[in-house]
Amino acid sequence: MKAGRKKSLASVAITLTIIAMLILSQPAASLLVSLTGPDTSIVGKTVTFTAKIEIQSEAGEWSHIKDIRLNVEKDGQTDSVSIPVNLTPGAVVLENAPLANTNSTVANVTVNSTTNAVFGWGYGYGYVNNGYGYLGWGYGYGYGYGYGCYGYGYGYNVIGSPSNAVIAYDIAWKPNETGTYNFKLVVTVVDRNGKEVTFESDVHTINVYSKSVIAVAPQSTTVEVDKNVTVDIVIDKIPYGLSGYNITIKLSNSSVAEISSFKLPSWAWLNDSSTMPAGSVWIKAVDLNDSIRAGATNVTLASITLKGKEAGTTSIGISITQMDDDNGNPIEAIVQAGTLAVSPVPTPTPTPTPVLEVSPTSISKEITAGRSASVTITISNTGDAELKEVNLSASGGIANWISFSQNNIPSIAVDQSVPITVTISVPSGASAGTYSGVINVTSENGGSKDIPVSVKVKVPSPAPPSGGGGGAGGGGVVVAPAVPAHAEVTYSVALTVPANTERKVELPQAKAEATGVLAVSFKVPERMTLEVHVSKLKSLPAEVPEPPAKVYGILEITFRKYGTNIEVEPAGHIDFKVSKSWIAEKGYDPANVILMKYHEGWKELKTELTGEDENNYYYRAETGSFSVFAIAVKAVITPTPTPTVTPVTTPTVTPTVTPTPTPTPKPWWQIPGFEALLALIAIAAAGIALRRGRAR
Repeated sequence: MKAGRKKSLASVAITLTIIAMLILSQPAASLLVSLTGPDTSIVGKTVTFTAKIEIQSEAGEWSHIKDIRLNVEKDGQTDSVSIPVNLTPGAVVLENAPLANTNSTVANVTVNSTTNAVFGWGYGYGYVNNGYGYLGWGYGYGYGYGYGCYGYGYGYNVIGSPSNAVIAYDIAWKPNETGTYNFKLVVTVVDRNGKEVTFESDVHTINVYSKSVIAVAPQSTTVEVDKNVTVDIVIDKIPYGLSGYNITIKLSNSSVAEISSFKLPSWAWLNDSSTMPAGSVWIKAVDLNDSIRAGATNVTLASITLKGKEAGTTSIGISITQMDDDNGNPIEAIVQAGTLAVSPVPTPTPTPTPVLEVSPTSISKEITAGRSASVTITISNTGDAELKEVNLSASGGIANWISFSQNNIPSIAVDQSVPITVTISVPSGASAGTYSGVINVTSENGGSKDIPVSVKVKVPSPAPPSGGGGGAGGGGVVVAPAVPAHAEVTYSVALTVPANTERKVELPQAKAEATGVLAVSFKVPERMTLEVHVSKLKSLPAEVPEPPAKVYGILEITFRKYGTNIEVEPAGHIDFKVSKSWIAEKGYDPANVILMKYHEGWKELKTELTGEDENNYYYRAETGSFSVFAIAVKAVITPTPTPTVTPVTTPTVTPTVTPTPTPTPKPWWQIPGFEALLALIAIAAAGIALRRGRAR
């Protein structure tokens, strides 16, 4: 009996040893863990990727899966979610698991498929009570608890693998913000030796972007009826490139406007569209050359030309029929419509214009020869824009008689007026009659106005002859002076002059060029208002002889008390010029130029050469009064050289000297003029005799 028991115990020991050796001799299983799926997404969009667990082992190997975890990392923060083991294809093993650290959600986990994978359980038997038995390989392995000779057992959560077993899960995940998310699948198993082993997948990265926006640019625009305006269809970003699109642009109110045409960018090949004009048009385009690549921003898809039809508003809508990235995935985008306001054709606004007005519209004066008259004209702007560059000039037969207090007005504002004093100076040599001319008022932007001028010239009556008596010789007769010749050019001005203060009258450039006189300076002994008249004469007055010099020009300068015919004779000086070309042509010396004044004969004035320029010599002459002047060159007498006579040598001849007779003196009565003396003596004697006779 003891021997049998020993034999049984030995058998059990041998059996257990064999079983242990069999268990330990089995190789441990190896797992291949992977995650596959998209690498990009947009905020709020659920993406699905697949987790796969593959047990790589020889036939008959078993592995106990203790835990399956999905780890999600973003910006250094990690969430970990456990995925239950399930071998039923289509079974949802997890739903709505929020991931707080990465602001995302595991929407669900579904068993995709299983291959050669089973749950294991077992039964055992033993040779002794309370012993452990080894379960059969067909279902798994485990430890059985035996009672008596036989026992029972159960298997752990194990997967049977007669050949390689695979479990695949579909994981649906939704991000709530942009960023880079890193995913890892971690599987922990317990091998048959009771050892835990962890297997990890490679990191799978998903870049999450915000949705692209396709918008009308500008968002709001206006156009007039029958006018065109262009808007662009722009996508703000293209994370994964663009392969092509099919979009529709539609106006909500096609009675207000229409799409008349469109233009595509150069990269848009193989394009097509519906007919136009229309209220709605679809456009297709393909990026054949891969011009729009990943990361492109602010890409213009098309430029749309809209034409206004009638006043009103309409929205410009966009719809996406198809738009794919370079990977063939659809591009999801938010669309933003635009608005178009069509305004009626505006009533043209009149362009502001100035209006030139003058007052009076005509001038008529009666003026005595040698006198002046003044009249004020008013130049006004009655328009609605500024008058610019208003100029005054005179034309016609008496243009030289007319001068202005101001020849140029730079501008005249709206509803403003400028008074101008017009002086009409009739030369003293003017004949009686009616003369006419025109005052021309012109503006750079306001047109022109003409003021006709009519002057009736009166000639003062000659002074009556003054009688004189005396003796047999009779009386003398005083005759009024002859009227000077007509003036060729006249400049007249009226001004008030303080006492004993030198006043200078500068001639305008045009008058200075015409007369040769640059300025006249003078003093008066008392304050008075004067008329100054500077004239270049066509010819000398009849009673004035030609000056004894070579004449360049004849002048007349007179001063009168304003509004009277009273002449004033101040002293002063005259600045004048002489053309260099005239001096050169005549062969004169510029140092010999003088100013001569006529007063009971021609007198040379002290004249000084003051300067010169390219065209003229400049002079100043002093005068004690003003009247008729001559700019001239004084004659220079060049002595005639005595010819040198070559003496001729002749033989010396003794001349015969004839004595000069002594003249016989004339008798006293033959002396010239003595006859008149005798006549006077005779008359005197007769007078004495007559008185004596009367005395008797």
